Amino acid sequence: MDVLERLLLECRGLTHAGAPSAALRDATSLFLKDVVASGAIPDAALGALGELPVYGAGWLAVTFGSAVEAGVPPVAAEHLIALLRRWLPLLQDEDEAVTGAMNWLAPAVVAHVARRGEYRAELAMDGELMDALDGCAQASDGALFIHALLLRRSGELMVLRAESGRALRLRFHNVAQCFHLFTLLQCAIGTGLPGGKEPSSLLDDAARHVRHSTEGDEAWWHYQTGGAEAHLGNSVWGEGHVDSLPRFDGVYVICLWPPVLGGRYWNAGFFGPGLSAAPTDMQVVEELSPSDAAAWFARTGMGRHSSHSGS
Repeated sequence: MDVLERLLLECRGLTHAGAPSAALRDATSLFLKDVVASGAIPDAALGALGELPVYGAGWLAVTFGSAVEAGVPPVAAEHLIALLRRWLPLLQDEDEAVTGAMNWLAPAVVAHVARRGEYRAELAMDGELMDALDGCAQASDGALFIHALLLRRSGELMVLRAESGRALRLRFHNVAQCFHLFTLLQCAIGTGLPGGKEPSSLLDDAARHVRHSTEGDEAWWHYQTGGAEAHLGNSVWGEGHVDSLPRFDGVYVICLWPPVLGGRYWNAGFFGPGLSAAPTDMQVVEELSPSDAAAWFARTGMGRHSSHSGS
């Protein structure tokens, strides 16, 4: 009996989502050793995923996830998503087996899809899938994690500081909600723009999911999507998705004004769950020259800006 046959035999006999037997652990270890050595998950293993009973399929899925984390290409992504689509209606019906096995399937889906950028973007545009995941998120941490991954975006962010005419180019990774973006932006910029402050290292770590904190945050600036004057009607709403920001040639743009509200606060719940396969981060790439900054102000129609900086 070869290593795959042995693993599939053990998977077919799996009847719970608890600790695996010694025989299953041994079969899994031998299979992973072969897969990592060859650098590929066998087609026969991929095909078996859809034929196994729930617990066995969940265990095989998490085994694929372990292979990917060890450097094997994420070729099982489509097979895992097909299994997820079959399970979601059962998850909504609170099927006990599927609910338990989702704790194995979800990490495998995240590990694969996080490494498949184009496929991840395609799935994020699938309204039916996103709605189903959202509907299951309260009942299943696994559905919550997959939904969180597909909601998150990465890209370039142009930050325009109204009145001073300064502009910074930043790069962010794996952010969904604007409140989360605000915290990352403030921690990345710090005192680098007028109105900024010395950021909290604890809050910075929490926003990047490096350590947990219940510490909340507050807006240092008024965040706006457009207009030559500060106006609440042009506000960036923190509960909204980062895709609500305007984009120019694929670059997200936001304009900073002095605060127009007495105080704007949010809690760390807006940061969402940490996903090791898709870490969250933001860095300042550069400050634009005065002429390049002026060109961005003119191009976007955002903010009054002067010819001098630092005000």
